[in-house]
Amino acid sequence: MYPCIEAIEWTDGRARRLAYHQQRIDAAFRCRYPELRPFDLAAELEGIQEAGSDERMESGCFFPGKGRYKLRLEFDFKLRRLEFQEYRLRKVESLQAVAIDQEPMEYKSSARELINAAFAQRGDCDDVVLIRDGLLTDTSYSNIALFDGRKWLSPRIPLLYGTRRAYLIDRGQIETADLRLEDIGRFQLLRIFNALIGFGELELPVSSVRL
Repeated sequence: MYPCIEAIEWTDGRARRLAYHQQRIDAAFRCRYPELRPFDLAAELEGIQEAGSDERMESGCFFPGKGRYKLRLEFDFKLRRLEFQEYRLRKVESLQAVAIDQEPMEYKSSARELINAAFAQRGDCDDVVLIRDGLLTDTSYSNIALFDGRKWLSPRIPLLYGTRRAYLIDRGQIETADLRLEDIGRFQLLRIFNALIGFGELELPVSSVRL
């Protein structure tokens, strides 16, 4: 069985939106280990940080105090591995629409064969926007939202229920709806976001999507 993963924004010495990552860990346990209690992510990180080292940390891993990092976790029924990677925003200026037959996930798995196969069909575009049953879902690594001139709408059923997506919904910054590929022309802008990419950091005109 593939391990589960979490990618957490760690900025200036602090994990961001940790409660939303805990919710997704809880979802993984409900699906994969329903007889077990999920581990407490905040307590695990605090214990490792206080100890100063841990066999689960990658060699040379440390808890950085300044800057933005990706804290990557691997776990099954317990936390197995963690590492920090300095984060650099990847430029995305074009998206190729690609159909995919993958079930939506409430938690993040390291199994990415179908997504990687779809990404390989991007041609000369920077990334793909994945289409399931005629509906927009995600890019290869992020959730999306489209602007219709009044509000931002995110696909009601993404491939991955992202932590920042949940945060933005709770704050009323985005709403959800079924977004059909054939209707994309009624929107003006598209934003790409995930745990590391802030809402508004990556914004494209919808004309950047190739059908």
